[in-house]
Formats: sequence, structure tokens, C-alpha cells
Amino acid sequence: MLTTVAVVVGGILLLFWPIYWIDPLLTILISFYLILSSWKLLSETTKILMLFAPNNIDIDLLKDEIQNFAEIKDIHHVHLWTFSDNQTHLEAHLSFNKNLNLKETNQICVSLEEKLKALYPIHHITFQAEFDPDCQIGITQHH
Repeated sequence: MLTTVAVVVGGILLLFWPIYWIDPLLTILISFYLILSSWKLLSETTKILMLFAPNNIDIDLLKDEIQNFAEIKDIHHVHLWTFSDNQTHLEAHLSFNKNLNLKETNQICVSLEEKLKALYPIHHITFQAEFDPDCQIGITQHH
């Protein structure tokens, strides 16, 4: 609307006075205005396309929240990204303290999902449950 008002005012000025430089000046000012006003949209769109982590979720706090569950030994391979302007997805591997059956594992994952969705604007969560008492996460041995 502001650009339309500027164009109309510029046209009226040109109609009554021979100040021909007003048209290129308004064009430059309108161009700068459009670039500045579209910068936020361009920035947010780029973050979505590049699968950036959302700014409104602290990953360290989220990991701490998950590790507060007594059954969880460790969380790793955490992937948190913005899928659209209103959808955030989380994927992670959960190492359990003991070898639980599938039903128990699912119950814990569902409880964990409900808690995280209540605390954070996360819309889709996928956990991969793991149990390996001899596994040393993050250490690779080469022979």
C-alpha cells in the first residue's frame, strides 16, 4: 500500500511541477523498501529449505529433558529441523538402560513424545530405540 501511495504522490507532483527526478528517486526508495521488507521472508525460507534447526528450541535443554527419563541412558544422533513455517521435526536415537520389551519401549517413547510436544513446538517425533550394554557411543575402533 505504501508503494502505491508513493507512486500516486509522485504522479501528482509530476502533473503539477516539472520535477522529473522524483520518479527515479521513488523507484529507488521503493526498491530498497521491498528488499528490506522481503529480507525476513527470504531468510526464513532459506532456513526451511536448508533444514536448519529452529531458533526457538534449545537442543541442549531438549536433550537434558529426554535424559531426565530414568529409563534413558543416552540420546544421540539428534536431528531437529524446521519442515515448514509451522512444523518442526525431531529424530533421535535413544539408548535404554536395560533391555526392555517392545511394549515397554513404546510406552516410554509415547510418554516422552507427549512431554516434549507439551514443552516445545515440535509436531513430529521419531525415536530409534537401542540397547547394547557393551556399546561405547561415539568411539570407533579400526583393526
